[in-house]
Amino acid sequence: MTGITDEYSGYMTALNTDVKGDFSDIYPNTRMVLENYVDYTWVFPKSPHRANIGIGWAQRDLPTDYMEAFKQACERNGGPIPSREQTNVAIIPQGPSLTPSRVYVPELNVVRVSDAAGIATRFSGKGISQAVHSAYIMADHAADGRLAEYPATLHETMRPEYLLAHVVRGVLESHRP
Repeated sequence: MTGITDEYSGYMTALNTDVKGDFSDIYPNTRMVLENYVDYTWVFPKSPHRANIGIGWAQRDLPTDYMEAFKQACERNGGPIPSREQTNVAIIPQGPSLTPSRVYVPELNVVRVSDAAGIATRFSGKGISQAVHSAYIMADHAADGRLAEYPATLHETMRPEYLLAHVVRGVLESHRP
């Protein structure tokens, strides 16, 4: 867009992959599991026999071996164990991160949505639902010619979740839940 930014307030590291297995007990729902108070795993079934599984961590208390931590989480949660070759690694900016001037660039008529907007919360990760939420807001504002209002609306609708994430993760990260 306008170059690289180092303005994100923090980040989460995540590993994920698509796997085959028996997910009929939770399909079409999802499963999120908080692990060790500061990381989380997920299962997003795409069908009764295929799912995206993953694990993510906030900045603190990162494991020394990410892939081994992922495999152990899969074993604990009874899921298939992916190979390293199947697994994607991502750095996800956590929110709230960017000032409105970085979320909307009027001279280019461009907005950031999803992870690029730095809106995933450190409580649950929840990048997918935030991505959909931000895309709907952006589309609504673009259709009405109100892109300049997008950053304020995004922040206003995300504020309660950021507050909850800040409080809950603060307690959990103190290791005194």
